[in-house]
Amino acid sequence: MGEARVYFSGGIWLKIGRWRILIDPVGRPVEQPDITLFTHGHIDHISGAPYIYHLTPMFASGATKRLIEIRYPRLAGDSVIPLPLGFELRLGDLLIKTYNAGHIVGSVQYLIEHRDVRIGVTGDLNMVRSLTERPAELLADLDLLVIEATYGSSFYVFPDRDDLYAGIERWAREVLAAGGIPVLVGYALGKAQELTALSSRIIGIKPYVTREVERYNRVFESYRGVRLGWRSLKNNAVKELKGEDSIIVTSSRGFGRLKNLLRLYGIRYEPAYFSGWALSREYPGRGFPLSSHADYRMLMGYIEDARPRKVLTVYGFRRSLAGDVRRKLGIEAEPIEIV
Repeated sequence: MGEARVYFSGGIWLKIGRWRILIDPVGRPVEQPDITLFTHGHIDHISGAPYIYHLTPMFASGATKRLIEIRYPRLAGDSVIPLPLGFELRLGDLLIKTYNAGHIVGSVQYLIEHRDVRIGVTGDLNMVRSLTERPAELLADLDLLVIEATYGSSFYVFPDRDDLYAGIERWAREVLAAGGIPVLVGYALGKAQELTALSSRIIGIKPYVTREVERYNRVFESYRGVRLGWRSLKNNAVKELKGEDSIIVTSSRGFGRLKNLLRLYGIRYEPAYFSGWALSREYPGRGFPLSSHADYRMLMGYIEDARPRKVLTVYGFRRSLAGDVRRKLGIEAEPIEIV
């Protein structure tokens, strides 16, 4: 790939030609990038923003820009420059284009071109259609693909999405029939929007959502132009849930506070936790492997379809995935260099 160098140091660095590009920074960078790109709004991909906003132009999708501003209010305004999906940004001899990543609202992949070199960076991605996200688009004809490997072990193959939805619905109806309240626990950003839609559209009950989930539901609805269907759960309204067919959607942090109120008012509830890690972890309640990430099979399928000249894996099971790409697909691959 000639002049390009890619490595991880508090984020993904791409150095190509005269450009120093930092993607998804976490913490304070050791050097100053020329531009910074954010793939999506989860905290483990944006936590470097407060340290560099005054040093470098920062780019993200419109929804991710808003999520960064919610997390870091002092960055509101012009600190982050929005890039619409499919937009081409040309900076001299550098071209950057955004593609849907299918992970959460506003999540994008980046295609970065410099002269005759094409590099794709997926960020976190998902290749299945869900109630809230379209599948990730495929980046093809690449010299280098930098792909996430959160679930890059062959152990992590998730059930069919529709089968998962059906199983969640059966569990929730059983809890309701027994006089309890199903409490759906997942990440406030991303997973909670899918769980909100599942409750309102499939189970047929508009769920109550806790404050953190409400905040991100509003961002989702604003940028997608659709209503998820939910009700705001205020602390002083929890006691009113007794005797009502209700469902609650909350984050793990929100559930820590909520369960004390439910116990205080003698309200029976049963929690379920939603994460790809449910395949390998025990939860204090029911666990469903509903993930906003691609599983192993999807990652391998993406790489096989994209047929890049080289693959770098990042996050999670990066060594395992890189090894399987070499052995099973015959594509040059290695885990990203950590500096």
